[in-house]
Amino acid sequence: GNVFRGTLQDGRVVVIKKKVSELELDILLRIRSASIVNLVGFSSDAQQKCLVFDYMHLGRLSRRLFDDTLPPISWGNRLRIALQISRAVEYLHTYAEPHIVHLNISAENVLLDGSWNAKLSGFGRAQ
Repeated sequence: GNVFRGTLQDGRVVVIKKKVSELELDILLRIRSASIVNLVGFSSDAQQKCLVFDYMHLGRLSRRLFDDTLPPISWGNRLRIALQISRAVEYLHTYAEPHIVHLNISAENVLLDGSWNAKLSGFGRAQ
């Protein structure tokens, strides 16, 4: 779906994702992990569903890996990213009830906050 950046009344910067599936909304409402993108809120009506997430200041991992105009990611940060995403997968497969299979883990669906912490996103295909 379409993604927009916005600011809440308290000053927090968020991302608003439009055109999400009922399944994605259901999954995101059930999970909470430090390694999964934080769902701040949602809007659901008959015509459109929107999800609101914390804004991830460094953006998609894919951009950081493949955009030659950006400095390379340090090996320490690469290791931390790999560990955090593996923790997200462990949470989904082991602790989420019922267990969740993401089905689309890629650098496009890994987001980075301003401190190089990785969060898994993109639950549109999850089961």
